[in-house]
Amino acid sequence: MRFSLIVLLFFIETFTCFSQNSNTYYEKAKEQYNAEQYEQSLENFQLAKQQFLNQQNALDVVICLSYISKIKSIQSDYNSSLDYSIEALSYLKHGEINNDSMYADLMSGKALSLKFLGQFQQAYVITDSLINHLKAKKETEKYLANAYQIKSRVEIDLGRHDSSIISAKKALSYTNDQNQEQKAALLNIIGVGFYLKDQLDSALYYYNASYKIKQAIDADNYQLAIAKYNIGIVYEDLGDYDKAIEFYNKAAKYDLSDRGEEIGFLSDIYVALTNTYFSKNDLEKAEEYAEKALQIAIRRYGENSPNTSFAYIAYSNIFELKGDYKKSIEYVKKALEIRRNTYGANHRWTAESLLSISENQVELKRFTEAEKNYNEVITIAKSINNKLVQAYAEIGLGTIYIETNQHDLAIAALKAAKGKFITTYGNYHETHLRVLVLEAENYFKKGAPETALQIIEVIKANAKNSNLFYGLDALTLELNIALHDYNESGDLKLLEKNIQNIDDAIQLIFKIKKDYPSSKSRIYVNNSMNYFVAKAIEASYILYNSTHDFMYVEKAFELSELNRSSALVAGVQDVRFKKMANVPQALLLKENKLNHELARLKKEIYYEENAEETDREYVDELLSKQLICRTALDSLFTKIEIEHPKYYQLKYSEKGIGIKELQNNILKDDETVIEYFLGENQVYVFTISKSEINFIELPKAQNILSVLQVFRERLNKREDLTQQSKTLYKLLVKDLNVDTKRLIIIPDKELNHLPFEALIKDDAFLVENYIICYSGSASLLKTQQDHFFDFKFTRNWVGFAPEFKTNNALTSSKIEIEAVAKLMRGDTFLGEQATVESFIKSTQNSSILHLATHAEIDKVNPLYSKLIFAQDSVLTASDIYTLPINAELAVLSACETGFGKLEKSEGVMSMSRAFQYAGVRSTVMSLWKVPDKETSQIMVSFYTYLKSGTPKNKALQLAKLEYLNTVEDSFLKHPFYWAGFVLSGDISPIETGTNYWWLLFIVIPLFLIILRKQLIKIFD
Repeated sequence: MRFSLIVLLFFIETFTCFSQNSNTYYEKAKEQYNAEQYEQSLENFQLAKQQFLNQQNALDVVICLSYISKIKSIQSDYNSSLDYSIEALSYLKHGEINNDSMYADLMSGKALSLKFLGQFQQAYVITDSLINHLKAKKETEKYLANAYQIKSRVEIDLGRHDSSIISAKKALSYTNDQNQEQKAALLNIIGVGFYLKDQLDSALYYYNASYKIKQAIDADNYQLAIAKYNIGIVYEDLGDYDKAIEFYNKAAKYDLSDRGEEIGFLSDIYVALTNTYFSKNDLEKAEEYAEKALQIAIRRYGENSPNTSFAYIAYSNIFELKGDYKKSIEYVKKALEIRRNTYGANHRWTAESLLSISENQVELKRFTEAEKNYNEVITIAKSINNKLVQAYAEIGLGTIYIETNQHDLAIAALKAAKGKFITTYGNYHETHLRVLVLEAENYFKKGAPETALQIIEVIKANAKNSNLFYGLDALTLELNIALHDYNESGDLKLLEKNIQNIDDAIQLIFKIKKDYPSSKSRIYVNNSMNYFVAKAIEASYILYNSTHDFMYVEKAFELSELNRSSALVAGVQDVRFKKMANVPQALLLKENKLNHELARLKKEIYYEENAEETDREYVDELLSKQLICRTALDSLFTKIEIEHPKYYQLKYSEKGIGIKELQNNILKDDETVIEYFLGENQVYVFTISKSEINFIELPKAQNILSVLQVFRERLNKREDLTQQSKTLYKLLVKDLNVDTKRLIIIPDKELNHLPFEALIKDDAFLVENYIICYSGSASLLKTQQDHFFDFKFTRNWVGFAPEFKTNNALTSSKIEIEAVAKLMRGDTFLGEQATVESFIKSTQNSSILHLATHAEIDKVNPLYSKLIFAQDSVLTASDIYTLPINAELAVLSACETGFGKLEKSEGVMSMSRAFQYAGVRSTVMSLWKVPDKETSQIMVSFYTYLKSGTPKNKALQLAKLEYLNTVEDSFLKHPFYWAGFVLSGDISPIETGTNYWWLLFIVIPLFLIILRKQLIKIFD
């Protein structure tokens, strides 16, 4: 976790007591200034100044210049503000105007402009000079109070926190009781000083005291925003992230209400929200706030402002969460350069920039560079007496020493850091737990597992609430120690003891997932847990292989299913749970509308940011709307969960499918599920049928991926695959001893890209002897086979085939759609009629959706993979995710609709997945760019069998076999031409509504004959 990088804001009041001559422009300008109409006010002050110049009225010229300077400062144009202050002071001097209140006001403005420009030392000199001037003049207390207040602000920036507290208290002594507004501001500054000295209790005391005064005097929204913001910072540092977010959101609401994005300090609030969501590992929300914070900061402060440096740091966090450490370093370096040029080399913010760079360098295994930076941080921290910054650097060094097997150095570094953290935060704060995890890991690698296990017990007992990840880290390390002990001694005792810990870890994972309702964040969190799952399955296999106790197979299968396609399953189930909990239709419609709008905004942002010429103002507007939409959606989620507790219970009572349930309720007599799990160096397989259960580790696991890669390369080139197909069969299937002919393959990771039908057994493709379909997980299969909604379709089938330009034409797609439409008695949308709008309308009332079109796959951001419709209109995966699609089957007769970015836990982020998330029970998808002529031939055959009542998986098998048996050119029998289309999901036959009408001609006459016989008996 990264140290909090926060900008601290505090209110200051300036004092002026001017006399002025009558001037229409001046009066109007003053009125507009008080009404916060700054552009109009600025124009009139300029006109008034010119009139006063013509009248040679130096004092009123100075007054106008002072107001113009203030307006420029409000507009964040600090250079211009400084220039106008200097000009006004020049008139004051040369006009020999003796007005100390005016002088104090202008000097204060000059100092503040220099502060905001990052010229802190010059600002300090001017403020100190002003104080000496006022003391010599024995000026009234209010001007000294103001001068000391500015001095305390500048001392904060210079890192002189003790001096800042003294100056603020001095200002407080000059502040009379009537000026409660300034008193609240000064208490806030004192709180800032204590916060930066890492004395959080004192900081919170002064922040709350300031807030109470502001409430009592009915302060404006801007001041209330500052109070809420600073209190939120303390809670963030204390690790109470939910409370911190609550305060930050209130601060944002106050700030937007008072001044909006143009004048307030919204970028700083959004930076704080980014950092907090970063600490919670909530990638999606962190990204939303980071993007907006950076946009506002650059617009308000400029690219090279110290204020903007905090937005750069926040934005770098997003790339760190995504694992793009090089990109993260780029943004941190921008911040570092700004901070060295403004705050100086020996400053807290400079040190924290170096900390951020070092953390990324450690992830990249660039230990020498990271160690150098950490040592520089320690030097800076010592020079400014900041123990907490030093402690974070010591943690970093400890991590490097563990990775490089310098265990004694690691012990010393981590011990030093732990002491500082405990002094600041007390025992078992997340920083303390983080050190304990590293200490346990270090002792284990040092060869002292007993000490490591003792530390682990302490972590397990104290990792609660927002610190659950550290509990999972401890359980994972404990499992590693048990596995190591078994490999060294062959003793199973530690492994057997750890089985209970595995149960605890599973419950912990369920608790952690509750904090991540969005699909994107849930996938990120699931991926981060993949290492634990792999180790736990390894332990279960060892115990099963040694004891033959079936409970270890059940445990391993539960683990295998734990994160597999769980975000997809949760998405599919969510609609059902809301229906079961009787959530009103109005709320469901509102939620769907907000989800659709949020997806639309994200898509617009993505396209605009990747355009050749990005319209930054438009992006900024979209980012604002995105946050408004997100806030509305979060409020709606909260409302639904509070008002409909049954939905909350259903949603968070996560329980994966077990082996017995799979056997008893899902599988048919002639079906076998084959579920693969790819670990770091092992491949495990579960084969489950009605009567058989096997759990094995495949030999030569390291060869599988290399052979698969060659298979894919040769397949795309249409080269001979015989050797690779036979080898993959031997590696993946041969040892499974499957007895049934119907196989449900649940692949893992890279195996998602393999069509098992094309593997060769005894010189025959598997498709010749096995009926094969696929699923993302057993839990997903259960969900898709459960016909929860009894939809009444008005159409059996609807097909889409847009026309394209000659070089992009799918010549057989129209023929394909027309042939299938005739067969299925369905509706067609051809050429210009095949629009996105007509497709969306069809999703609500069609049993089968068929798309014969182009697909463009975005392998970097799969949400923006797209299907092409008429007039080059597109439907992205993100659009499909927000559509409620009721169809039983979607046939995606387009290129690579089953291909996409691979997520460790979730599988392939493909177009097919988007359709399943939207509610479609099964999909036929393509794993590569399948030629359209062969596609058309297979599709017509598929529907011929489907219409006759054949299950979907059997229908697709027969269609492929028919193709292989009828094609004359042996080259066209290459798997490239026929194996690309695979079925995923529910395999049930489709009831077309036209299959059984002919039975009426048999049933009705038969009924009449029987009735006639009964009547004869009665009358006889």
